[in-house]
Amino acid sequence: MITPVANLEPVQLSGAKLQRVSLHNFDFIKDKDIHLHDRIWLQRSGEVIPYIVSVITDRRTTQDPLDLSSENPGDKGGNEGGFIHPPKNCPSCHEPVTIVETHYYCTNPHCPQKTKQQIIHFVSKNCMDIQGIGESVVDLLVENKIIETVADIYKLSDNKIQFQLLKFPGF
Repeated sequence: MITPVANLEPVQLSGAKLQRVSLHNFDFIKDKDIHLHDRIWLQRSGEVIPYIVSVITDRRTTQDPLDLSSENPGDKGGNEGGFIHPPKNCPSCHEPVTIVETHYYCTNPHCPQKTKQQIIHFVSKNCMDIQGIGESVVDLLVENKIIETVADIYKLSDNKIQFQLLKFPGF
């Protein structure tokens, strides 16, 4: 699933430094009328997860709605009529996306970002709870083609792979 994320100027909230907040889906952006460079009211839901409560429109510096398709080469969605145009292509692999209800999905079964997210979920506390493998380690392993599927995690005990891992900081 392609989840839009807002990159923030770093802000302290409830003792945490926040730099990113989920925009959930493209309907959320439309419903909240979020524009690029908007000022927003944030709260930490359950004192943990940052959430956009509202947009401060009277301080808006631009009338251009957030065009989430602009990061995709060759995909210039446009802002006709003030509507937000979600990407037509995956921001990671640039393959077409498909829409299911309010969610956008990459159609490429070999999309590197999709693979990373599957592995991150698999090693997470809510799944296999594999200690010592978090998002940054998964990024390192996938980017260096040490693992390409969830099943490859079980090959990490192979001596050849362990020797490769020793080249990286923290291993």
